[in-house]
Amino acid sequence: MKTYITYIVFMIFIALSSCTKESENEPEDPTKGLVKLGETYAKGASMKIELWSTTALSTGYNKMYLRAYDSLTNNLLDNGVFKIQPLMVMKMESQQMTHAAPSENPDHVKTENGLFPVAVVFTMPSTGESGQWNLSLEAQKNPGSEIGKAIFPLTVISSDPSRVKNLKTVNGTNFIISYLPVKSKVGINEIEFMVFYKQDMMNYPAAEDFTIKMTPKMPSMGHGSPNNVNPVHIGKGHYKGSVNFTMTGEWRINLELTAKGETTNTYFDVNF
Repeated sequence: MKTYITYIVFMIFIALSSCTKESENEPEDPTKGLVKLGETYAKGASMKIELWSTTALSTGYNKMYLRAYDSLTNNLLDNGVFKIQPLMVMKMESQQMTHAAPSENPDHVKTENGLFPVAVVFTMPSTGESGQWNLSLEAQKNPGSEIGKAIFPLTVISSDPSRVKNLKTVNGTNFIISYLPVKSKVGINEIEFMVFYKQDMMNYPAAEDFTIKMTPKMPSMGHGSPNNVNPVHIGKGHYKGSVNFTMTGEWRINLELTAKGETTNTYFDVNF
């Protein structure tokens, strides 16, 4: 009897060990911790597309991800060519106006985890029936293959504090700057901004020629901080530096932006 019980215990141990090893070998779901914004079909390309985000969408910079399936086999695709364009449709009495916003498309056609990163800088919140954001999408399984089209309706709320500013130089050049959200801490923090020129209502090329001088201040305490590094251009309109928050509270990041001999001043508030 004792031998039999020992055998049973041994077999249970083997079974549990096997389950643990299988669990350890299973890859982690890449969408874990993300928010699913919707799914639809790209007609013409035989693709089902899911749209995911790190958080609910708000004005300013938003990182999102596309996940694609073959709609005939339901197999996850690790290849794809995508082009996005955010569009705000505004209804004013009997008229309708449409404008776009700055965006980023994937740099590659192949992904290892099934997620294709995209980004949008929303310049205003959704306003219900009178103002609706849509994400227009063109998708291909491979370069040169059939192009499918899809639309994702989106809800965008206002960021608080604001993470995007629409600015104009003295000579009338319009540009948009967005502060990329990060979880701030006391001490040295990486800080990043994106800058886009506004050519017209539909085109927003990355602005790569700005010089940025950054001065953080804590208005309630009347002091700044040492050891800050001004943001510099690292590619495609991204400017990265570092800011030193010496204590928790409300900080104001003052920015002096210079391009083409003109300087424009603005700021972003950071609370943590």
